[in-house]
Amino acid sequence: MKKIIYLLVLSLVVFSCSSDDDNSNKQIEGKIEDIKNWANPEVINAIEILGFTIHEGTTPPNIEGTYSLKNRLLQNTNIPNDWPLGTTFFELRFTLSDQDNSQQIIDFDATEYDSNGVSTEEDITVIDHVTNSFITGSNDNFTVFFKVDETKDGHTATLLYAITGKKTVDGFETFQQGLIMLDDKDTPTSIFIRNNQGRVFIDQDGLVDEL
Repeated sequence: MKKIIYLLVLSLVVFSCSSDDDNSNKQIEGKIEDIKNWANPEVINAIEILGFTIHEGTTPPNIEGTYSLKNRLLQNTNIPNDWPLGTTFFELRFTLSDQDNSQQIIDFDATEYDSNGVSTEEDITVIDHVTNSFITGSNDNFTVFFKVDETKDGHTATLLYAITGKKTVDGFETFQQGLIMLDDKDTPTSIFIRNNQGRVFIDQDGLVDEL
């Protein structure tokens, strides 16, 4: 019997809006080194070790639209004593908009839905995608990273949310969704996972449908 559970570290989240962050540190090459500079090397290395694919380049396809990651399976995790690989998580419906390849940015909004199609109120909304998003890729392949601030029980931590795949006429193939801790800010382990810990998910049937 499949276990359907909430994503461990997602509750109501907002994206960080640090006045010290801007797009000036993004490089036109769209290389992994540029992503590491925008986030940090350790967290990008950690998500790559989990098997998350990063597509380099400055010419990703237009991926604007609304999509459903309905058959979301846990592909990999480095969280101690985590759920077994293959565990089914709630559906994620998400919208991508305002893509600008010249600035390597894109807006993102998502909601989780339970097995009955009812919203779980687990919403992800980008407040400042100009500062907190980074899109790379070429031809039909793309990768997007977002910096996310989550507050829980009076503590705040910053996570890196990521999606990657290949754009097709029906949606996305070879799609992965990743979530990994960027800065736990020394919060208790009972509230947040540690830096560079996270999960990678895939779609069971291999296609993320465009709605």
